[in-house]
Amino acid sequence: MKDKTYKFKKSGNLYKVLEDKSEMKDPETRKWVECIIYQSLTEPLKIYVREKSDFKKKFELWEEK
Repeated sequence: MKDKTYKFKKSGNLYKVLEDKSEMKDPETRKWVECIIYQSLTEPLKIYVREKSDFKKKFELWEEK
């Protein structure tokens, strides 16, 4: 996943995965969960963190056609 480009299914916006072997603390359960750190390709200063399972549901690998 790392260094690959993904498309957010809902908006079509593109993002590059910076790190796919990370953890974040769930604010509700206070347990550590796997996460993805990714960056917007249209606004490179915007970096996001999302739970890995949620990322896999909402994004798809983008391939140029």
